[in-house]
Amino acid sequence: MTDILETARQTGDWSIDAWWLKDNWVKVISRTPEQVHDAFEYLKHVFGPAWLRAYNGHPIENAFLRAVFYERSAFARRHLILLSECLQRLKDVKGLYVVVRGLRGRSESDAAEMELFLADHFFQEGYEIEFPDPKKLEGKSPDIRLRIGNERLAIECKMLWIGEVPAWLEGGLRAASTALLDAAAEHKYRIHFHFDPAIVERMLRLKRLGMDSFAAGERISERVTEQIRCASTHDHHTVWVWVQDCGEGCLFRSDTSVGSEIGTPPTPDDLLIKRLLRNALAPAVEQLEKENCPGIVAITCKDVPAEDYLAQEVGRFFTQNVNSTRNVLAVVILPWQGWFSRSAPRVVINHLSSLRLDDMYAARAIHQLDPIVLRSS
Repeated sequence: MTDILETARQTGDWSIDAWWLKDNWVKVISRTPEQVHDAFEYLKHVFGPAWLRAYNGHPIENAFLRAVFYERSAFARRHLILLSECLQRLKDVKGLYVVVRGLRGRSESDAAEMELFLADHFFQEGYEIEFPDPKKLEGKSPDIRLRIGNERLAIECKMLWIGEVPAWLEGGLRAASTALLDAAAEHKYRIHFHFDPAIVERMLRLKRLGMDSFAAGERISERVTEQIRCASTHDHHTVWVWVQDCGEGCLFRSDTSVGSEIGTPPTPDDLLIKRLLRNALAPAVEQLEKENCPGIVAITCKDVPAEDYLAQEVGRFFTQNVNSTRNVLAVVILPWQGWFSRSAPRVVINHLSSLRLDDMYAARAIHQLDPIVLRSS
């Protein structure tokens, strides 16, 4: 892989190892070999040699290069083909260069693909699309402007990345998982273990005491690793382990065909909601308010809160901010599973809005996303 990356950098040609043209990949998606070839030729036009030679980040930081060089799968191949087809459909859209600039960037490439996905969806539903340039407008614009007939609509997109506390939790759980895997391997075991959701609160208590995530993860795992050590003194083929408020699982002798697996709890709903409201919905509403036209907030996140709780808390946000959200028709939550492939979006309708999705001819476009529709209360 290192040699391929270096050659690609020097030549400006990311397609030197065209794994996507191999027969085993071609059969995975309903496209002819000629269509696959044409799709990647167009991507060469968008992501040209000059760009690749000038790109100064790590390839894994860019969504496109990550798919080309690291994912190398049927899923990645489908992603790239759909990306190409989407770019071709929108090639005459005003401001497309804004999204392409993001696609060619580092941290903003995933966000640019989100905007492209939504714009393409509404474009295929008959809307005129425009991507305003935030650099020219000093950031005072939505991500996507839409028009159908005499009606205007705006979409503000937000990606809810892991915040400080969830990142700390993730690091701690990763450290705890590594400690369990290492302890099991040291004593010639494979381990299947699932952390209890209560472990999250235990780790947050350690954070409040000033402990870093790595140390907290090792502290949390100590009682389990002690059970692994004790189990190794007996000649049992399978051993059940359990630690209150930590988790439970089984140890298997390493000469079995069972592989190790550590299950971590999802981010708690209360943390997800706080992040969603504070880090995504609030700034998106502020941005739409400047546009002074009906709008939709689209938020992509890895984990999605329970539907009733989501509708309740977003509804409370609408009630507490009734003046600033009067033009917000709905909030669309897109569970992230990789672009152009996600589970059913959750749509929370703003019952306090002066307009409805039907008024903006947007109900059908939203319905085509096959969403789970929630009404805020």
